[in-house]
Amino acid sequence: MKFTPKTIFNRFLLIIVIPIIIFEVTITYIFYERHWENVSDKMSVTLINEIKLFTNTNSGITAKSKAIADTLNFHIEVVKNTKIDDIYINSNLITNQELKLFIQKLRDEIKLPAEAIYLNERSDVRVFIQKHNDILQIDFSRKRIQSPTTLIFIGWVIGTATLLIIIATIFMKNQVRSIIELSEVAEKLGKGQEIARFKLSGADEIRTLGKAFIRMKQRVERQINYRVEMLAHISHDLRTPLTRLKLHISLLHNHEATKEMQKDVKEMENLIVGYLNFAKEEGNETAMEFDICKELKDLVIDYNNTKIRTKFQVNSLVVNMKREAIKRAIKNLLNNALKFCNKRVKITTNKLGKHFYITIDDDGIGIPEDKHKMVFKPFYKLNMESEGFGLGLAIVKNIIYIHGGKLRLDTSPLGGLRVIIRLPL
Repeated sequence: MKFTPKTIFNRFLLIIVIPIIIFEVTITYIFYERHWENVSDKMSVTLINEIKLFTNTNSGITAKSKAIADTLNFHIEVVKNTKIDDIYINSNLITNQELKLFIQKLRDEIKLPAEAIYLNERSDVRVFIQKHNDILQIDFSRKRIQSPTTLIFIGWVIGTATLLIIIATIFMKNQVRSIIELSEVAEKLGKGQEIARFKLSGADEIRTLGKAFIRMKQRVERQINYRVEMLAHISHDLRTPLTRLKLHISLLHNHEATKEMQKDVKEMENLIVGYLNFAKEEGNETAMEFDICKELKDLVIDYNNTKIRTKFQVNSLVVNMKREAIKRAIKNLLNNALKFCNKRVKITTNKLGKHFYITIDDDGIGIPEDKHKMVFKPFYKLNMESEGFGLGLAIVKNIIYIHGGKLRLDTSPLGGLRVIIRLPL
């Protein structure tokens, strides 16, 4: 869904908050519909019956009436020869729906004109009752028509919901922290960075996932080390007979035959070196912090080639990667661009969000679009008669991928090939 939270913490929070809100709203509705309305009705009925004690008598305000009023916490007064509209209109009118409902019930019960307003910032209520040409004025506390438990109940509902949400948030943070730590460790492994000691924490399911991740990491590292060691042993075993073969060739007198054999031996040596280079990119180089923009600038200076143009939109950026491997990958791409370009090679850098982009363009013949994926396969060559073993782009792709990046080929605006490297930050 479009409005569903993206993070697991926000989703957990939503799972807990929504039921709490629904529960609190339901309780509040039941309270108002049943308890609060019943209490308010009974309070209004009681108050109206007490006011009727003073409207049913024609003897005016007597000592007995004042004593009863004091007992009921009323303040009563009679305004002679006055109409209710004159006092009501000239008064500081403060009313609300609650007071209007009460006064309507009072009119229906006593069968006399009556009005009511709030006094003293709504702390007291004043009721005007028209009796013949006089007005009976009765003051009493607002609490007589509105139960104070209403505000207490609302405060209790909001306070309880807030407390529950705070407690749930604390517990959820502790659980989500374990998942975040595990994802950060997995991200570092994907980028080839060194992983410090990872402490398992959280629920049993998260601990089980962490243990599975550690076992996977160990298996991957063993497999990589095994491949590197195996190829190193193969190289060592092959170089000894190759050396003997060189010695025997040098003792031959047929110079034409020896030249061909020396060429074959040289090709075999290069092939072994290619194998080793391909394996080393998955080897034991440790990630370190370095300024990748500075390395690119130094690399361009080292080439000292007038064909190379640069457009660095980022002048400095410190990353945590395998420095030599990244440099080797960029060198391979630059060497290819310089080899096949006509007059120009352009290097562009840019930073977008959490990614760093390196783009290399040339004005050469390029690579057909249907071959863009094929050229990344080891030992694949577009031209079988060309030099090399088809490992260059495979090595570059391997380096970029072990850092969690992506490598893509496209048609360059210069007319040749465009290589786009995207590295995570």
